[in-house]
Amino acid sequence: MPRFYFNLRNSSVLDDPEGREFPNALAARSHAVAQARALASDDVRSGHLDLKHRIEIADEDGTILLVVTFREAVTISY
Repeated sequence: MPRFYFNLRNSSVLDDPEGREFPNALAARSHAVAQARALASDDVRSGHLDLKHRIEIADEDGTILLVVTFREAVTISY
């Protein structure tokens, strides 16, 4: 199974040193969306949310395959 790395790009830059195995990029994207939602909820509890923050999904070679922004991870209703 391929290994994907989930690198956080928000007020700091955090690269995922271990990664996780998923059957495909779609499954890795679903994981990134769940991570983005959890991180966004932490931000909201602290009183600030930047919807431009993102998780970059990379392959084992370090190539960025997909990007999930916090904005795409949630639906905002007014």
